[in-house]
Amino acid sequence: MYVSSIAAGKVVSGYHIRRDRSGVDQWTLLGKRNPLTPQMFYPVENQAPIVHGDKLVRAHTAHCHVT
Repeated sequence: MYVSSIAAGKVVSGYHIRRDRSGVDQWTLLGKRNPLTPQMFYPVENQAPIVHGDKLVRAHTAHCHVT
């Protein structure tokens, strides 16, 4: 099932993931916003560079009332 961020979204978060020397993924929050606010660019919370091998992911929190 696909749920649009605009229709049911409460929070959309962006994360930067980098694997450390022991093989553990370290997640760093880049930003978090309500998808219902006007869309524009916002500053990120962490200024660490993104390098080859890093991952960028988003997490979407929504309220879905399926009947």
